[in-house]
Amino acid sequence: MKETHVGAFGEDEHRIAAYAEVEALSAMSHPNVVAFVGAYQTSAEVHLVMELVDGTSLLEYLTMLNDYEDANEDKKHEVRLDLMRQLANAVAYVHAKDYVFRDLALENVMVRHAPDDATANVTLKIIDFGRVRKLRPETGMRLPSASPMGAASFQAPEVEERGEYSQASDMWSVGIFMYWLSSGKMPFQNSVEGVFQVLRAEYDSLDESISALTRDLVHSLLRLNPVNRMNAAQAAAHPCLKQ
Repeated sequence: MKETHVGAFGEDEHRIAAYAEVEALSAMSHPNVVAFVGAYQTSAEVHLVMELVDGTSLLEYLTMLNDYEDANEDKKHEVRLDLMRQLANAVAYVHAKDYVFRDLALENVMVRHAPDDATANVTLKIIDFGRVRKLRPETGMRLPSASPMGAASFQAPEVEERGEYSQASDMWSVGIFMYWLSSGKMPFQNSVEGVFQVLRAEYDSLDESISALTRDLVHSLLRLNPVNRMNAAQAAAHPCLKQ
């Protein structure tokens, strides 16, 4: 259960965010999105009830996978690729419903797996829709500028510059995930220098030991101009994720 305090008289910003999350999550039905169970309101809180995801954070899972001795490197690569595939499919599903995440980052993704095998039945779940907003055609499918949300290492350049949010901003975050899942490294550090690198879209290219298809996918997502970024449907259909 997630509780959002809105105050006895209803603080507008918190109440709007809580209602938006309930509306968005209740519209979702996807294996890689946490399932909506119900919602209710008391005098000062909005309560959102979701499925229990009895797993670990994505970061914890990948750390465990790296040290897992009962699987070879080929199997581990297969699992990471499948996580990339599941993430792309989930984002494509949410975007198709005209929503934008605005805060797609590590802490909002969990993984569950078989209790006796870390490489079996691996399922990724996006678990937090607290900053999701519905896009409207009358606003050009964009949201007004606002302060950046979440970790700077996942925020798109236009977000860091207080520009407009769009689904393309989410796709930059997806590109960060794809870079990290395929290489085990982050393209940008969560630091002042990292922010300047984000603003210039300057990062170390993936090593040539990583497949050309994966490098093409990441390069198509981490583009400075949001207009030039691959959208979610294109990413989900990319040959890298169809292997």
